[in-house]
Amino acid sequence: MIAIVGTPVVASSGSASATLDSPALSTTNGNSLLVGCASQEGDFVGTTIDTVTDTAGNTFLPLTMQGSAGAGQIIRWFYCHNIIGNGANVASGAWSAATRYRHIIQIEFSGAKNQAPISEGGNAALGVSSCPVNIAMGSTVGAVFSMATSSNDRTWIPGTGFTEINDWGTSAAADYYTGFNATGTVTADMTPSAASNCSLVAVGFEQAGGPIIPPI
Repeated sequence: MIAIVGTPVVASSGSASATLDSPALSTTNGNSLLVGCASQEGDFVGTTIDTVTDTAGNTFLPLTMQGSAGAGQIIRWFYCHNIIGNGANVASGAWSAATRYRHIIQIEFSGAKNQAPISEGGNAALGVSSCPVNIAMGSTVGAVFSMATSSNDRTWIPGTGFTEINDWGTSAAADYYTGFNATGTVTADMTPSAASNCSLVAVGFEQAGGPIIPPI
């Protein structure tokens, strides 16, 4: 099974800057890393989340970047398989311009196929308490990671069947789902403590070993 290794590390900053570093995380050769970056105000001025680098020199691939038409919040995942391990790995997110209220999370996980995600995507809406993303998993065992943010300070309730990874207690949270879903689709969603301009991104990885035959 795909499993989170150790305890993910998080950081946030309210000051204006174009970068943000995570705390150090001890990582192991051959596992996978997922780094999420978000900010509350970047989309006001067309700022983008462009790259992630780390201490070990791993190469991260970007996934869907989601904002909501200048409403403020912006969010994106980056991933790397078969990583170079590092005893004190720091992940650094880079924005196209300085923005306030930035967040970052670094997650190490094991058990995934060394390939592109099986499905990924994002959703955003204004003044809502939900912006779900459907991740098509097919007849596979795998894991779905999701991250949400809003333009206002909010706490979050994880989606149905998901386990919380972290809630920054301001404008962002992350959760995950592992296993097999008989419908072939996992719906990633998180509920903010009050309606806001919200964005959510989600990504599904297939377990190493390939698809399974669903039970009859």
